[in-house]
Amino acid sequence: MTEILMTSISILKSSQRDGIFNDIDMEKLFSNIQDVLHGNLLFWKEILLPVKVKLKQNGLPMNPSDFKNGFINFDVYFKPYLNYVLDQKTSAEYFKQKLSRDELFQYLISWIEGNFTNRLSFSDLTIKPLQRLTRYKLLLEAIQKKTHDTQQKNDLHEMIQKVATFVNRVNSKLHNQEQEERIRQISDRIGP
Repeated sequence: MTEILMTSISILKSSQRDGIFNDIDMEKLFSNIQDVLHGNLLFWKEILLPVKVKLKQNGLPMNPSDFKNGFINFDVYFKPYLNYVLDQKTSAEYFKQKLSRDELFQYLISWIEGNFTNRLSFSDLTIKPLQRLTRYKLLLEAIQKKTHDTQQKNDLHEMIQKVATFVNRVNSKLHNQEQEERIRQISDRIGP
């Protein structure tokens, strides 16, 4: 998924260097997806990969507590999601506008969807990063159910709470944004 979005960004940037798609605002279209990707890669590199390497080297069962430092700092690694989520509606509207008005852009998106997305629409791809956030909590809960060690269970509970708190924060910001939009719409109808 990430590769597809990054490939799309790369194709558009390359095209812009060649004088094509210069009217496309990459920030509006993709928001801060590159920051989101960076946060995910950093989390993988600093937290998940070392545990994987350790497991491979010593062959012992996984100790879920090894993930604790990463999940305790979950909000730091995944902070870019806050902006990404808040920009999602604007990005989707911008995408639809460009798609309806630019035949060459339509062709490019059709080509990307036909060759890279495994039947997902381009719009669906932009929502995928948000789904990843909620999967971490589900994964930790599944691990917790199979864990018998009391300390590991406690650590997992703490990790689950950190992820849940962050996801709730993201959802709350999104909800607030939606409420503000409704208030603006009502205010516009009422007038000055």
